[in-house]
Amino acid sequence: MGECTSARTRSSKGVWSCSQHFVLGVAIIEEGGTLRFLEHKPTTFSKRQVHRIGSALRNGEEIGEELYRYILIHQSALCDHLEILAASTLSELGVPLERSTDSVVEPDSNRFFIGSRVKTRPVLVEKLRRMPSFPLESIQDFSGVRMDFDVTLSEQSRLAELLAQDLEERGADHVKIQDMREKTHSGYRAIHLHIYSPAGRAEFQLRTALQSRWANLYELAGDLYGRGIRYLEFGERVPLEFDTQVRSHHELSEVAHRVEKYFDVLSFPLPNAPLKRRSCVKPVYCGTGFLGCWIG
Repeated sequence: MGECTSARTRSSKGVWSCSQHFVLGVAIIEEGGTLRFLEHKPTTFSKRQVHRIGSALRNGEEIGEELYRYILIHQSALCDHLEILAASTLSELGVPLERSTDSVVEPDSNRFFIGSRVKTRPVLVEKLRRMPSFPLESIQDFSGVRMDFDVTLSEQSRLAELLAQDLEERGADHVKIQDMREKTHSGYRAIHLHIYSPAGRAEFQLRTALQSRWANLYELAGDLYGRGIRYLEFGERVPLEFDTQVRSHHELSEVAHRVEKYFDVLSFPLPNAPLKRRSCVKPVYCGTGFLGCWIG
């Protein structure tokens, strides 16, 4: 039985960790050192067992704790593998960025952050009950990887394409690119990659520095106004007393996106011109947090 060489640290909501560790019971290195984790089905549990665990969690029934632990270990290893692949793919983009250990990536920082998490049990149960027709094995973001990086919208699009291609070359059956920059989810903007592979499903979030700052701010707003504001597209409603505040957050998302589109046009390189870093995009703050940005 494979064991995890270290454990992820989580809060009640889950923490995006940048640690790297592996499950030793799965052969993931073949062909002269090439990582092939995505090609291998789990050996410690079956799809039917995952389905039964999900049904029990949704219904508040007891589950096999040891089996659930094996599932979490495997999902954690899947996250680690995706982190490694993403860092390698980013180097192909041609934008010189430094990896940050800080999960907050500022605009004009020339930095990027990669983190991952497996959903904690309370959050997973909440999602299973909110989506009763979805079995656990079909929950796309049970395992999730996030990359926040100081790039333009065009560079963000290019990395999504490169990463999807690399993942399919490394064993994924299919990678679906979901662009949520124009058609938002409750104001949230990003590019998500939905990964389908023999090793399991996962979601990869790609966010610019400004998209990340807005998302973090909205996450805090969810603590104040109710987590339902994150799921308006699923029929959740904003509490009437907080309608003005939530509407302001959505308007801020639109303003930040217009700035990014404008700046993307300004920084688009001429044909055959070398790639250059952009002039600075500065965030603007007030006493409660990020408000917007300006170009300088």
